[in-house]
Amino acid sequence: MNRLQILVISPTPFVAAFLTEHLATDRFAVQSVRPGTEANAMGRAASLHVAVVDRIEQRPEAAQKEIALLKEAHPQVRIIAISWNSSARDAGIVEQGLFYYWTGKPRPELIELVEAAAAELQREGGTLMR
Repeated sequence: MNRLQILVISPTPFVAAFLTEHLATDRFAVQSVRPGTEANAMGRAASLHVAVVDRIEQRPEAAQKEIALLKEAHPQVRIIAISWNSSARDAGIVEQGLFYYWTGKPRPELIELVEAAAAELQREGGTLMR
């Protein structure tokens, strides 16, 4: 069975654990990394379908670079950016063509967003690879 490849980039261990716990199933392969060098390396991985970039309000420049790298390496990737406290500084990130801009702490509805991102990718002819 093909699994959706998900990358979670988060400086917050809680968010990485929350998403991994709820998404790591036979349908989803979840990798979680902290921002920085490891995130950049994982962003170039051979297969990636959905990326969740957390705490963009704390690190807007780094988040913008991560999103740009993800989109360059994986043009079809669906990106969900999380800002726990939305601010005007987030505007540059929102303009990067995100699938969704989540404001507030992660909740179970975030899982539904990942599902919606996967469904959109499949509708547009994206493939799900191992």
